[in-house]
Amino acid sequence: MTSTTTSPRDSGRPQHAGPTAVANEPAPAGSTRRIVAVVLNPFLNDTRVLKQARSLRAIGHEVHVVAVWKPGLAFEDEVSGIPVHRVRLTPVGFSMLARFLLIRRPDRMRRRLQDRSAAWQAAGGAKAPETAGGAGSHTAGATVPPPVASIPARAIAKFRAVRRRLRTLATRTLRRLVPTVFYPTLQMGMNLDLAARIAALEPDVVHCHDLNTLIAGMLSSRVRGIPVVYDSHELFLERNIAGRSRFWDRLQWGIVERRLIGRCAAVSTVAEGIADHLRKRYGLDRVELIRNVQPFEPPAPRSHVLADELGIDRDRRIALYAGGIFRHRGLEQMIRAARLADDRIAWVVMGYASEDAYLTHLKDLARGEGVLGTRVYFRDAVPPDAVNEYAASSDLAVVPTEAICLSYEFEASNKIFHSVMARVPVAMSDHIEKRLLNERHHIGVLFDETDPSDIARVVQEFLDDRPRYDAAVEACGRAATVLNWEHEERTLLGMFGRVIEEAAVPR
Repeated sequence: MTSTTTSPRDSGRPQHAGPTAVANEPAPAGSTRRIVAVVLNPFLNDTRVLKQARSLRAIGHEVHVVAVWKPGLAFEDEVSGIPVHRVRLTPVGFSMLARFLLIRRPDRMRRRLQDRSAAWQAAGGAKAPETAGGAGSHTAGATVPPPVASIPARAIAKFRAVRRRLRTLATRTLRRLVPTVFYPTLQMGMNLDLAARIAALEPDVVHCHDLNTLIAGMLSSRVRGIPVVYDSHELFLERNIAGRSRFWDRLQWGIVERRLIGRCAAVSTVAEGIADHLRKRYGLDRVELIRNVQPFEPPAPRSHVLADELGIDRDRRIALYAGGIFRHRGLEQMIRAARLADDRIAWVVMGYASEDAYLTHLKDLARGEGVLGTRVYFRDAVPPDAVNEYAASSDLAVVPTEAICLSYEFEASNKIFHSVMARVPVAMSDHIEKRLLNERHHIGVLFDETDPSDIARVVQEFLDDRPRYDAAVEACGRAATVLNWEHEERTLLGMFGRVIEEAAVPR
């Protein structure tokens, strides 16, 4: 599309060559293996796991994913050519977890896991047969005891009131305890169901994604004595846990990580800060850095798709937040910053909201600030393969994540890498990993995400400084040739090559 406006998006964009084309060579004959990845989610939008599975499959490995079944999904499925085996989870598995952890004999472990898999594989599960006549019915000829007639009505009413109060107290207590104390325990118990399905696939390597699947991997590995690879998608013990008790979460999962991480054949993660933290905390010799970046793409054509869809004048600059609309992503501060910045900047929030109430809250905030539909605009999420196109129709990506936990301090958001691939500079929170990326690649600017006035000032000054902005566009083009999946998958394939060679598991 053509335009006569002066928006930075219409400036000439340099074309940068892609990464050096290095085809993935097939694994040597006899070295291909069956690799089973395990996730504690339904495997619908887990792009990191899918990218890794595709890369391993491309060199000849047989890759399966064991995931969580939810109503409406198939138990046996296929995603982008990867077989997916979804498991019905039961929350009572934790009551048997200790017994399974004590099993040392592989043949006994195999039998126990097979029995568990068979018990929970049928949809709906089995119900115990009802007694003849149904509960509460009486057998023919049985004598029905006469009712007790001597209890005063006042005493009965008092008893029922006390019972209601006790029931209410118990309900409130459970509602507090289950999310704060028992939730990690329930997840650990669910690992038994995952382990049973993994073992049934008879893998050569188990690839555990995040700490909440590591017990499943270790249990299933005992059946065949196979290696476990652990991929920490975040700093699990320091993640955002949405109001649950951090003390109980750390206490329970901390024991798991401390006891099991050293038994893994390899450990990988998404950010340098997390890699250093895990290495120092657990005395590990090596933690592989495999960033969650995008496959390389040539620059998307510059367009006005966002401006045209949202009714924004084409001569305005667009600052785009593209990602999950969740709490603690700094969206409130971004909306407040919109009121303080120049009205030539349109701030767009584009993504999927997991809570309708939270999205309504953000729109009410924008309305209260007097910027809804004039400076702040909302758009639903777009398909993954369209993110590049929409990002390329903006002038600046905004990543205002709040540092509410150490994991967010170490985070290098997917949104950053999407924007780099679209050759759009990034304005982002001044956190450890983001600062490292900007110091090395000069892809944008940093701000204090807690201060709306600082967000507004930094974004305004950056967009107004045309030489500085154009230099960042150039830098994004150079960074795209390095911060891409083709580069990161070399580390992934090298790691699995070492694990398989060291294990030397015969097929």
